Amino acid sequence: MQASTSVIEGQRQSHYLLETYEAHLVSLLVPEAQAKFYAVGTQKAVPIPQRTRIKRDLRATALLDRIVDTSDQLTSSYGDSTAERRRELDALAGRSSLATTAPSGSGEMDEFYARLSALKEHHRRYPDQSARLMAEEDEQSLVDSLAHANAANDEGVDGMFTGEEALGRYLDLLLLHSEFNNLPGQTEQTRLAYLPYLDAVTRFDTYDRSRKTSGQAYATYLKNLLAYIESFYQRVFPLLDIELEKAEAQKAFEIDWAQGAVRGWAQQAAATNGASEDASEGIYCEACQKHYSKQTVYDAHLTSKKHLKAAARPKTQTNGHANGSPAPAHTKDSKRDREKALAAQEAIIRRLMDHTSSPLIGIKADTKSNVERKASLTDHERQLELEEMEIREAKEIAAALAGATGTDTAGQATAEEEEDDGTIYNPKRLPLGWDGKPIPYWLYRLHGLGVEYKCEICSDHVYMGRKNFERHFMESRHAFGMRALGLPNTKHFAEITKIEDALALASKLKAEGKQEQHRAEEMEELEDADGNVYNRKVFEDLKKQGLL
Repeated sequence: MQASTSVIEGQRQSHYLLETYEAHLVSLLVPEAQAKFYAVGTQKAVPIPQRTRIKRDLRATALLDRIVDTSDQLTSSYGDSTAERRRELDALAGRSSLATTAPSGSGEMDEFYARLSALKEHHRRYPDQSARLMAEEDEQSLVDSLAHANAANDEGVDGMFTGEEALGRYLDLLLLHSEFNNLPGQTEQTRLAYLPYLDAVTRFDTYDRSRKTSGQAYATYLKNLLAYIESFYQRVFPLLDIELEKAEAQKAFEIDWAQGAVRGWAQQAAATNGASEDASEGIYCEACQKHYSKQTVYDAHLTSKKHLKAAARPKTQTNGHANGSPAPAHTKDSKRDREKALAAQEAIIRRLMDHTSSPLIGIKADTKSNVERKASLTDHERQLELEEMEIREAKEIAAALAGATGTDTAGQATAEEEEDDGTIYNPKRLPLGWDGKPIPYWLYRLHGLGVEYKCEICSDHVYMGRKNFERHFMESRHAFGMRALGLPNTKHFAEITKIEDALALASKLKAEGKQEQHRAEEMEELEDADGNVYNRKVFEDLKKQGLL
């Protein structure tokens, strides 16, 4: 029997692979070089750069997946469902027909020597085939291939996040914010700006309960929100078990739901006189297959053509409920099931974002702070802040490395960290593109992004580039400034940035409007019964005097 088809040899190789994976996993998560991230004599940890941590966690996740797969294969092999392992053990003991030599009674090692001879013969025929064990270089290349397959390289990490997420430092809920504001029933008063939305993203009870189940819009919004949170969770914290968190949230939700303690989804109290009418369902009309919120509305619809036509159609009352009776039980149960599904999603989202053990609590707070800060900064100040943050992070790592390993090693490691973190060389201070890198200089010149445009109406806000300047006339900041001046934000005021000019133009437009009205009165001609033609002013005067 050849080694390649041996069950026992396959198990030995699987055990060896498991030990290899585990050794690399330990060196990855608890490396000796981790001491580099501690200050000498203080044992105070210096935070690992975000990009480095994500790459490390992705590589660890790839190794863990391979460990699980190999362990499953080993478990299946030891289960021996095909009895191959048992037959091979019998063959090695000389008790089976699988043995390559006949049992001789005293030759217990005959099978061993027979297999050894077969191996030697195999390698004599194929002398160029290497039979050595996996070397350290092979192990490392295996781990690297797993890491690259799991998008752990630099390009993969960059492509996993949007520019707003900044390598997982912040949440990007802009699309979900827009979806929330466009839900049915949202008004100017209930729509939220982005910053208040970040505060209220898990306060689902603020949205009208009756509208949650009236259509699919709210269910779709919840589905998209949960999908984004799961995706963000798995990208930023790949080593954490999100399914365990969801299971615990579902378990706690089931208990609260049974007790009627789910926030915003309490069961409506039963109606008086022993009726089981649900206030959220109202009165049910069997003929029209429709619910009515009030008795008066139901009574009024009884005389409508639609109801009379529906009532005239022959029908079978399936549940024995007459017109005007409370909604059928199956309808209530179906609606309650929909409510439970929505409430369960809300509970899971709250668990993932607001639970004390959730890592997203800090990220959400950082996101709010970042949004507030960006709202008060110019584009130039944002670029400076980004560069300062990267330089500060590189200096902290360099200081820790220098204290732990010496200057030469620190210099080399610092260069590696700078390359790893993608420190940007941007002497011209060009704006950053969607990938976090400076845009080409020719594109910068093409759009005139180096030209500043100041708008006095927008509280002296500076816009970089002609395109941004033209776009801002239709944005909320400029519209608010125009409303503060008591002027309409129409196309007549385009390109007007000074308050004095805007007021002067408004006065001129007002005067021209009066002149146009006066000119129209003079130019309009009317004819009397005798065929005489007058302009409107003369005609009206003569008519008032009774001369016409």
